[in-house]
Amino acid sequence: MNENNLELPMTIAFTILALIIVLIVAWLAIKMLAKLNRVNPNGVKAVKIRQTIAVGSRERLVIVRYRDRELLLGVTAGGISVLKDNPDNRYSDGEPPLSDNGKESG
Repeated sequence: MNENNLELPMTIAFTILALIIVLIVAWLAIKMLAKLNRVNPNGVKAVKIRQTIAVGSRERLVIVRYRDRELLLGVTAGGISVLKDNPDNRYSDGEPPLSDNGKESG
């Protein structure tokens, strides 16, 4: 009879402990995601989406600026691929990179 009296409090204690662990993991995940999308010291986000073009129902081409580089990314339901990396922001066809408003600069 004494064993049955301890079963309910032990179950409640384990449930509360599991809830605390889940809340701590969720808090750490939020902090980690905030660091990934952080703002650099001059107040500008490190990753900036410059232009997006839909090429299918779930596929897109995305031009992203990251640390003074423009990247052309292919985005599908299965993942993200770097299609072109322009470290000096020059395109091989001679076109200037896009400005922040989506129009050609210069």
